[in-house]
Amino acid sequence: MRPWIWPDGELTVQRCGPDELTVGEIAVWFDGERLYAHRVVWTEGHRFATRSDWSLEPDSPADGHQLLGRAVAFRKGGVSYRLDSAGARLAGKLAAQSGRRDLVRRALRWCAQRLGQRSR
Repeated sequence: MRPWIWPDGELTVQRCGPDELTVGEIAVWFDGERLYAHRVVWTEGHRFATRSDWSLEPDSPADGHQLLGRAVAFRKGGVSYRLDSAGARLAGKLAAQSGRRDLVRRALRWCAQRLGQRSR
């Protein structure tokens, strides 16, 4: 989930139900073997689908009982930022709905730079 979430960082997760997820947010769920944190690309009742920001193909749909919540903040070292700010939500919606990988990369890079600069 780079540039938003990096290895060895700390992710803050807010509990929520599957009916509270919105497209563009980062859902965190456990499938019984692995913990995932990917962008929500669609929701339908108690099911939702996600994908990595670098992937054009969605993950297999997940069931609501697997959901732990939504990612709302990230911290690594001296850098921390909100994932639920207005700018991050806008970039998330763009990333979730866009099929153009280059556009998504540029938008996410721009937002990550701005968010990182404000938190220092």
